[in-house]
Parts: sequence; C-alpha cells; structure tokens
Amino acid sequence: MLKTKVIGLFVLVLLVTTPLMAAWEWDMQPPLPADDARWQELAALWDNHWDGKNIDQMLAVAQALEKDFPGRIEPQLWLARLYFIKAKFDRNKTLYKRAEACAVKAHQIDPENILAFKILMDTLPYVAGKDYALEKYGTWIKESAPLPCGYLVPAVQDESWQKAFNLWTQRNDISRGIEAVKLLSAFADRHPADLHAQCWACRANYDMGQYFSSMGKHD
Repeated sequence: MLKTKVIGLFVLVLLVTTPLMAAWEWDMQPPLPADDARWQELAALWDNHWDGKNIDQMLAVAQALEKDFPGRIEPQLWLARLYFIKAKFDRNKTLYKRAEACAVKAHQIDPENILAFKILMDTLPYVAGKDYALEKYGTWIKESAPLPCGYLVPAVQDESWQKAFNLWTQRNDISRGIEAVKLLSAFADRHPADLHAQCWACRANYDMGQYFSSMGKHD
C-alpha cells in the first residue's frame, strides 16, 4: 500500500514538474546575496559538497544566516535544499520534513518562487503519499503547474531524435520514458562526435535512474 502511494505521488510530481525536468534544472541554484561574507563561505563549501561532503558545515552556516535574516527567502531555500540532501544520505524522514517546512516558509515569503516549489516536489515523495500532498498543497500544486521552461540543450535536427524526444515528453508514462532512453542512447551511439546527442542521452539516463532509485530499485 505504501509503495502504491509513493508511486502515485511520484507520477503526480512528474505531471507537474516534467517541463522543469525537461529544462534540466535539477541543480537550480538558490541565490547568494553579496551583503554578508557567510554567503561566500556557503558557496565555497557548496563547490566541494559532492558525496555528502560539507553538508553539516553548510547547514550550520545557513542556520546562522536564517537566525540573522529571519524574513528573507535565501536562508530558507538553502536550508530546504541542504536538509533534502542530508536526508537522502542519512535516509532520515525527519530531515525530509525539515526540508518540506523550509520550502513552505520560502513559499510564504515569495509565493512565485519556482525553486521553493521544486524542492517541495522533490521532497514530498519521501514524506508521504499523494493524499497528503493534495490535502496540504493541492492549491499550490494546481496554481504552479505547468511550470514555464525552455531547453538548455538545443534540439537535434534528426527524425530519429525527434521520435525519441516525443516519447521523452510523455515520460509520465514510465514505459515511454524507458523507450525514449533506449532511443536516445542508440542515437548517441550512432553519433559519437555530436555533443548534443551525448548530452541528451546522458541526461535522459540520469533522470530515469533517479526515478528507479526513488522507487528503491537502484542498480
């Protein structure tokens, strides 16, 4: 039953955020103001955060900034992002709830902030099922969808690529997403010197991998 609820919520998230995912904005950067040296400290730590490095140090800096700037959105966005990352490493539901709470605070400060919405959508599948999401955030979700976006990697002028891309835009049906990944990978294999072909295949495989990891089927 729990797995069914998680899958249902993940499909809901896909339907709302597919345009944003298509824009390759998984790593949208929260703003870094220039009015306090600690923001640059946070940025330097972030530059070396891979594999869970510096997460606790970054959280300490962000918490201090929140204390000094309680009404500003930047600390809330950074806290939401960092709690989410730490929760994934620690497999800690309490930390996911903290990420959720910070994203909501950011939304209260700026209801138009897309990053606050994205972090919430990233977090909800780890917090509860679809019913919880719709009960608490149904209005926000409906008002935010679909998210405006463009594509950071240009389209490829090729009929076989277009077929794969058409399937990719329908990847809320996971079977179509899987087929799109196969076609994009095959296209990249046929065009090893085409940077755009390699980028499309790389990102499609990555996004689909994230889906299966979220379902507990990481390979």
